[in-house]
Amino acid sequence: MVFCVWGVLLPRLTTAKLAVYALLTSYADEFSQIYQSDWINRVRSTPAGHLALGSAFSWFDMLAYTVGIALVVAGKTILGLLRS
Repeated sequence: MVFCVWGVLLPRLTTAKLAVYALLTSYADEFSQIYQSDWINRVRSTPAGHLALGSAFSWFDMLAYTVGIALVVAGKTILGLLRS
């Protein structure tokens, strides 16, 4: 999803740059879950806050982001949609 959002916002970016932007965004979101304070936890307790920010850091999620973005890049390449 993050890859697609960046692709819509910045359509002239190469696939490699889109992948980097998507990974950095996803990783930043995941690492932000390490930070715990009352105000951010109140935001995370709402349905929208939980969907956007998550609740707990997970290395498995980091792996899932990486694999997911790699699959999108591979799919885009296979379909011949890769831009240099």
